[in-house]
Amino acid sequence: MATATPQDPDRPAIDTALVRRLVDTQFPQWSGLPLRRLEQAGSDHVIHRLGEELSVRLPRHAGAIGQAEKEAEWLPRLAPHVPLAVPVPVAVGKPGLGYPWPWMVARWLDGEVATVAALADSYDTAVELAGFLTALQRFTPDNAPPRTRPTPSRPGTGRHGPPSPGSTASSTRRP
Repeated sequence: MATATPQDPDRPAIDTALVRRLVDTQFPQWSGLPLRRLEQAGSDHVIHRLGEELSVRLPRHAGAIGQAEKEAEWLPRLAPHVPLAVPVPVAVGKPGLGYPWPWMVARWLDGEVATVAALADSYDTAVELAGFLTALQRFTPDNAPPRTRPTPSRPGTGRHGPPSPGSTASSTRRP
């Protein structure tokens, strides 16, 4: 006989029945739409297809908390400045029914999952991705949070920050 194990509070159980109840109670206008869980394509969210035009994304671990609100604020502002489609947020759900974090409903983006196998020999995809990343780096909206960049580790030390004077790291630079 199997015994139940306590659920990890940092990784709540997310099944289709829970997602259905969350959508139906918070967004009754979509309660009649079919809902189906998608195969796991990432590690941050559980994704369900809601009808033909929507997706529901719920963070699967504590490290993804806050993404729904950030995406709802920033994706509509970012979309006109990048050459590829980004998800269009439609609603942000609230914690409830035992699910602890905000979650998002967005417009469905048609396409294929970007797997290593699918993209292995795709020059065109690499060019498109480079264009997207270039546009993303140029995006400087008003009221943007300050940009921060991680400082690379100092070679051989495991410590972060610029090399100290006289370190071997400074002698490895090319003129």
